Amino acid sequence: MKKIAFASVLAAVALSTVEAQAQDTLSSWDRYTSFLLSSCILDDLGLRSKMMAGMQAEYGAGMTEREDRDGMDFHDHPNGTTLELSASDEEVYCRVTIPADVLDADGIENLHADLDEQLGYKAPDGAIDRLEDETSTRWSYDGTKNNRITVKFSVQFDRSLLIESRSSTADES
Repeated sequence: MKKIAFASVLAAVALSTVEAQAQDTLSSWDRYTSFLLSSCILDDLGLRSKMMAGMQAEYGAGMTEREDRDGMDFHDHPNGTTLELSASDEEVYCRVTIPADVLDADGIENLHADLDEQLGYKAPDGAIDRLEDETSTRWSYDGTKNNRITVKFSVQFDRSLLIESRSSTADES
């Protein structure tokens, strides 16, 4: 009986350590930049790219797949961040919601500035369209697969963040 109790305690400690490590994966704006560039802002099309992004979210960012419904994958992080992915031969769509309590005002500003810089590097010859208003920024540029990539960064009324990315065939953009 003591062995079973001891094994239960060890399992609980091991699982809490995994959750704690997952919690740390998305704890700063620079970690979010890496996560968004690897699991959301994709220069690709098709189901394979969605599957690879989902695996990157799980193994690289500590997310778990909550649901797979009607071609949309839903992933959750222990800190409340969510990732939604869908794909077809013509498009890959991603939506990330970051809760208001995860990044402070400086973190939001730094994430925005870093995405602006990183997306400028991804655009061929730095040719990127940028549209900004009071609560959002939209970047759009040509990808490498005869596709157009559009990324929207929005601060919501509750101070949470919504980042949406769409890679679609150039003739559908």
